[in-house]
Amino acid sequence: MANGWRYFALEPYSATLYEYCNGEYNGPMPNESQVLYQITNGVSYLHLNAIVHGDLNPLNVVIVAQSRPVRMKISDFGLSKFSYSKQLSEREDNISSEVKLCLRKYWTLSEETDSLEVIEDPTEDVIAAGCILFY
Repeated sequence: MANGWRYFALEPYSATLYEYCNGEYNGPMPNESQVLYQITNGVSYLHLNAIVHGDLNPLNVVIVAQSRPVRMKISDFGLSKFSYSKQLSEREDNISSEVKLCLRKYWTLSEETDSLEVIEDPTEDVIAAGCILFY
């Protein structure tokens, strides 16, 4: 953060964990233990830096297949008005029941399901992280 601005580095990804688990992605993947380790390590890094993701779900875990080795990364912090999760919640009635299960309200214990701004405790992500590991 410099001069009150926050900068984000973006990189392309090949698919989401959701797409992989539903057979829509057949590209390179880390082995299963690396997938679990990388997701857990990413969430741990966020928590150590007191960062709340607030919207962990299979749509927000991406596969970066062009990197060597292939990596799993946590994405979509809801910081943009173009956030995929925000778009989903706005058109909840027009999405399939499979994708609907990835809405934030199914991956959190918080009673406040529409706003990520009210989440102050980074450990709230622990429930969602555990669900992702079992997903």
